[in-house]
Order: sequence, then C-alpha cells, then structure tokens
Amino acid sequence: GASAPPAAPLSGQVITAVRDAVRQAYMAAAPRLLEALYLCELQATQDVMGRMYGVLNKRRAQVTREDMIEGTPLFIVHAMLPVVESLGFAGEIRKMTSGAAHPQLVFSHWELLDVDPLEQANTIDDDEFDRDSSKNIARAYVRNVRRRKGLLVEEKLVEHGTKQRTMARKK
Repeated sequence: GASAPPAAPLSGQVITAVRDAVRQAYMAAAPRLLEALYLCELQATQDVMGRMYGVLNKRRAQVTREDMIEGTPLFIVHAMLPVVESLGFAGEIRKMTSGAAHPQLVFSHWELLDVDPLEQANTIDDDEFDRDSSKNIARAYVRNVRRRKGLLVEEKLVEHGTKQRTMARKK
C-alpha cells in the first residue's frame, strides 16, 4: 500500500509563523468583546420602586420601559441586564424589596462593548482611569477571566508606595 508522505521538515516553522501572523493581525484589528444581555421583566409595587432601581443601577441594567397594570398597584419594569451581572440578582432584588419585586430573566441579545479590553495606561491620569474598572468594563472582564483561569494578570501590588516606619522605639 501507499504510505503517507513524511512530514515536511519545515512544518513546525510554518505553524509557528502562521500562529504569530494571526496573533499580530488580531492585535492590529483593535479587538472588542461582546456582552450577553438578559431582558429582565420585574413586577413590583410603587413603594419598592426606588430600592428596585437601586439594585438595577448597581448591576449596570438599562431600564427600557415602565408600565402600570391597570386596576392594580403593580408596575412592570423592563430592563436590559448584563448576564455577567445577573449572578445572585433574583435573591438580592427580593431581599432589597422584602419579596415585593419578582424578576424574570430571558436571554435577549449580544451587545458590543466599545472599549478596548487591552488598552494600557500611558500617563498617571490614564493609570487612575485604568484602576477604575467601571470606566473600562471590558478590561475588568478580561482581568477577571484571566484571574479565574490562573493566567498572568498585570496588576500593581503597591499603588502609593512610601517608606514604612517602624513602630519600635529606639532605646
């Protein structure tokens, strides 16, 4: 029978070159993340609306609609809630509203996060911006995933380094 041709002597070099070219093309294309969103429908009474909105804001939800059910004291609120922020959401909303708000979460769509997850700080002002994860949520997601997977996370261990003074008294 016919035997398979021997592997080309340069196949390892070709694979390495292609891998490096794909990585460089990816980095040159300014990568962006897609964020999964739930359609969150909540039923609540008027007296707990403020606390319910507090929980929604804390979890970066965007309220899209608020309707009142005729003949009842209930409101129906529709919001877009990031899936990553939904962990423990139902329990927290029930706790904060003493069980008066009832959420229902259904996957809605994917949305582009229009911030660079690989952006590096160049100045001191940028460095402060970089530490505030609410401003670059994509970078915070990448850091959290890398940390969870045990990969290298570039973080400063000391932010405001000053000489430490000893508490012992000299005799």
